[in-house]
Amino acid sequence: MIAQNLFQYRREFSRSVAKVVALLVAVYFGLLFLLAIIIRALMGVFGMSGAKTSIWIWLGVTFVLAVGFVAVHFLIAKRRGPTRLLRRLGVVLPDNNDGYHRRYANIVQELAVAAGIEPPKAWVLPELYRNALSVDGHIVVTEGLVSTLSRDELAAVVAHEFGHVIVGDIHLKTIIAGMISLLGIPESLLVAMEASNLRKEGRIVRIDNLKHTENRHDVQNVAGMGFLALAYLALLLYSAMAKLLVGIVSSVVSRKYEYLADLVAIELTRDPLSLAQALNAVGRDRIVRARGVLDPAISMCYITNPSVSSLDDDESWLGNLFSTHPPVMARIRKLLTFAHAPLSALIRSKPEGSEPKGLYAQKEGIWVG
Repeated sequence: MIAQNLFQYRREFSRSVAKVVALLVAVYFGLLFLLAIIIRALMGVFGMSGAKTSIWIWLGVTFVLAVGFVAVHFLIAKRRGPTRLLRRLGVVLPDNNDGYHRRYANIVQELAVAAGIEPPKAWVLPELYRNALSVDGHIVVTEGLVSTLSRDELAAVVAHEFGHVIVGDIHLKTIIAGMISLLGIPESLLVAMEASNLRKEGRIVRIDNLKHTENRHDVQNVAGMGFLALAYLALLLYSAMAKLLVGIVSSVVSRKYEYLADLVAIELTRDPLSLAQALNAVGRDRIVRARGVLDPAISMCYITNPSVSSLDDDESWLGNLFSTHPPVMARIRKLLTFAHAPLSALIRSKPEGSEPKGLYAQKEGIWVG
């Protein structure tokens, strides 16, 4: 019965993910085409030569540049991104002398056999809060997670990260990051226009002080400054709209893949209850913020959002629009449905971290009991 339900749910989620991805691509190119049209229109208003170029050439060049930028960003990120991210996080390899680490490494090997794939590289993040993430063939769990969850719960969390590896959503997230970078260029131009001054012949004229400056002869013509003012306004409106739309659609994509990874975890472990219990434990740790400042692209990689937000557990339309992760309780309810278990099943019969028994500590490079 569980296999039939899993197949049906996964097929439905795969279809919904495909629709959302198609929407994201449409929004991305739509916004870039709109930017090209705005620039061409502004050039036409002020009689610039570029406005005479066919709109189809403008759109064609925009399309080529958009695809090329994302492709180059993807190749660079795929080659260097994982290494830089892991270095930034400060992860370490599992210690064979640590019983918890050995258990974690064994789970990775076992799940790789079950999934029929090459074992991902296992890492441990030396942090006390409980969380996990996967990055292009690398799986990372925190010290707090690996040392406090039971073996079944840890296996369920690792299986969830295997789900991300199997469905390959990290590649899509890398592409989304490239899209966001390109769409963020107009916002960068706005910052430059606000922070810098117009320089000509060694003299300085501020955009917002043109009416009061005594150096009006530094400006070639009023039309040129009018173009800058309109361009500034157009970029301001465009940046706000692009950031809002892409943020909403990319968040929807991220939430869909979290649900899909949960389903893959159930397929690998046949133990939805342990994943529900693990999510319940990890969810309680969200009051502990992750070390450092995490950008949205990194937060999307975790099993639960490490950056505390009031929208994390908001199941209203507002939370669904802007949160990168589904509400933890919504995920737990779905998992309990598969497990045919009540909410009270989240209460463990054994204390957290009761397997294996023991306390491991390192003193002067030597492991002591």
